[in-house]
Amino acid sequence: MKKYLKKGQAVGAVSAIITLVMGVAVATLLLIFTGALGGQTYNLVEEDINTIGNHSVTAESMILTNGSETKLLHTDVHVGTLKL
Repeated sequence: MKKYLKKGQAVGAVSAIITLVMGVAVATLLLIFTGALGGQTYNLVEEDINTIGNHSVTAESMILTNGSETKLLHTDVHVGTLKL
């Protein structure tokens, strides 16, 4: 005697939902990577990327003392560009 009887179409519905979720995930990733690999992302942020390393600081004064921390007013100082 069977305890449970197979009724409905649960097996087909589960696989259809899994296929739908996987299809949406693949489509989303495809749209993201197409834009990134096609250069669209770079075109959108090109100005921001160019301004990151192009900060010119001239004639900024500071007082240097031994044993205490001194901070510059300009925070974007790159390694190897500071001369005292």
